[in-house]
Amino acid sequence: MKTGDHSINSRIHGQIRALMEQAKDKSFDFEDTKRLLKTLAVIDGYPTITRHVKYRGVIRNITEPASLSGQSDAVALILCTAIMVFADERNLWLYEFKSADSEEIYRSMGGRTFAEMVAYIADLRVQESKAEAEGRPDEARALEERARELEKKCKGHKEKAEEEKEEGLLEIF
Repeated sequence: MKTGDHSINSRIHGQIRALMEQAKDKSFDFEDTKRLLKTLAVIDGYPTITRHVKYRGVIRNITEPASLSGQSDAVALILCTAIMVFADERNLWLYEFKSADSEEIYRSMGGRTFAEMVAYIADLRVQESKAEAEGRPDEARALEERARELEKKCKGHKEKAEEEKEEGLLEIF
């Protein structure tokens, strides 16, 4: 697996940091969070290792997720997918590059590309208009608030990302 700018490894670490920024429970450190996400990825085929541990005189076999180090890009993508599912199920955002050759980033919901985020927001606006026209003002207001929130998160964020990069908070550049 490659490392460095725009690598899968860099993406994984940046996404874990993005999740940690939004975590209500700040007691998890980076490695704890990564271990949790790898454990969830086991369901989707992330490899495991078995350790033999002697405890109270009995040898036990403990199965745990394998280290990401030395894994293939395909294995790393399993973890990326698990991170996206985890974030999407909890309505959390992740950093993504606008394109493979771009340094511009945006905040993505559910691992959507920038174009997919724009289309998703546009769809929310259509649903909002439909709810308004059908006399469902509460639903329309909720959809409008959601669209506005996503627009705010999605638009640019280059300045914030540059600031975080300078502070050493992001390593996805």
